[in-house]
Amino acid sequence: MAQGDRILSAGHDTSIKLWALSLPNTDDGDDAENTISDNTRQDLMAVDEPPEREPSKPIVVYPGKTPFNSIHHHRYEPLFATASNGVHVWDETKTAPITDLTFGGASETVDVVRFNMAEASVLASVGSDRTMCLYDIRTGKAEKRIVMQVRNPVHVA
Repeated sequence: MAQGDRILSAGHDTSIKLWALSLPNTDDGDDAENTISDNTRQDLMAVDEPPEREPSKPIVVYPGKTPFNSIHHHRYEPLFATASNGVHVWDETKTAPITDLTFGGASETVDVVRFNMAEASVLASVGSDRTMCLYDIRTGKAEKRIVMQVRNPVHVA
């Protein structure tokens, strides 16, 4: 999730979009009254059709070169990471990745990328070639790569 009332989306259209969320204001200023009457609850739940709204447009569109499999926003900084044919770190204020992370020139398809919630400078990825990589975004380098073994199926005779 981007900062505050914004959200990022990415997909197979090779673009990343930063959207402004327009959430309804539910604060009526009266904290003493937190109950909803049964009639009001029925009215809120009885929605036949979604309300008429103009389609929203993204705040920013970041062009990519390949389809994206995953996106994750940094917890504190205006950074986000994407997974596609590699791991890319983006700054919200730039229109191109600020860092392309690879492990020893390996060119695998990366399925998922996530920032570590406890150690904010650590980024992890999982690839289609059974690899898991850990990156340090401060140095822009891969720190550790683990290749998971395939479990052989058991044949019953």
